[in-house]
Amino acid sequence: MRWRRGWAGLSPSGDFTTEAAGAGAGYAFAAADAGARIPHADFARAVLDELPAPTVHRTHAGVTGA
Repeated sequence: MRWRRGWAGLSPSGDFTTEAAGAGAGYAFAAADAGARIPHADFARAVLDELPAPTVHRTHAGVTGA
């Protein structure tokens, strides 16, 4: 079997929010949106979910709160 190099860049679609309200609500991949906010915990979950079973390949993806 030949090894394939894969990569993906994840960043908040807009910015992080420090408010605890909304944390744990989930995440979605989305285009850039300056008004979008995502709690740190939900962004971390998106990164950790991508490690064992990637759904984003060879691209940069924005992550927003669901």
